[in-house]
Amino acid sequence: MNEPENHKIAELSAKIKSFPSLPSVVNHVLKIKADPKSTVEDLINAINPDLALQTAILKIANSAFFGQMRKVSSLKQALMVIGFSEIQNIVLSKAVFNSFKKLQSKSAFRISEFWEHSFLCGLSSKIISNDLSEDSNEFFVAGLIHDIGKLVLLMAMPQDFEMIVRESDPFPMNTITAEKKIIGITHDQIGMYLLTRWMFPENLIQAVGFHHQPEKAEGNRLFPVIVHIANSLTHIVQKIEHNDRNKELEADFSKIIHTGKLNGLALSKKSLNQYIEDIAVKKEQEKDILKLFLS
Repeated sequence: MNEPENHKIAELSAKIKSFPSLPSVVNHVLKIKADPKSTVEDLINAINPDLALQTAILKIANSAFFGQMRKVSSLKQALMVIGFSEIQNIVLSKAVFNSFKKLQSKSAFRISEFWEHSFLCGLSSKIISNDLSEDSNEFFVAGLIHDIGKLVLLMAMPQDFEMIVRESDPFPMNTITAEKKIIGITHDQIGMYLLTRWMFPENLIQAVGFHHQPEKAEGNRLFPVIVHIANSLTHIVQKIEHNDRNKELEADFSKIIHTGKLNGLALSKKSLNQYIEDIAVKKEQEKDILKLFLS
């Protein structure tokens, strides 16, 4: 978020600066992950004081999402079995959910539907990145938090957010236009600003900040473009689920393929159709993991 262009952006910027910081354990985990000299013991010592987080990590680590053949019963065991990076992914995801889980809305915007879409986008990002032989669970987090700027708007400026929802028809497909008109800034930029303040890893910041325009991302565009594609496919899957078969599917596929090509990914209609099938299957398989993040 650059220098305020109008009073709305100035107001939003000031409110975001007053947001509570993430729990100290989260910042500690981020610092440990960034330090190549850190050890497993360092991470355990950082998390140990937070019993609720420990419990959440063990529940999530033992879920089908990580595909473990044997139950892990301690934080050290979880670290050894699923790894350093995965523990960070769980900590960051849980921190984001906890920061916004008490939010409520009086408009057509439904928090539960928001998290369902976010979770499905995370699964979609995981499927695509896994197909590309990338670290799929890190992409899962990127997809999971891609729209966090919308919750920032709801928390900081609820009346303006309700206006955005009303102007977006159908919601959430046209939010960018409404956000520019009413606030002067969009949810992707807002999310990027918040995650920068929270000192999240750069690849997650880039994924959130450029998931609508991956070609404008700085440096490696892989995170933004995968989340962009995952978000597009998630909307298609959700339309199909509501018996609203996308009449413009061919055009949507062409746009996705073009965006992928601009950003170094070779996609085809066949691969996109396979992703859609995999997303629908994965959603059913992993439906319980969302409850663990929300609990």
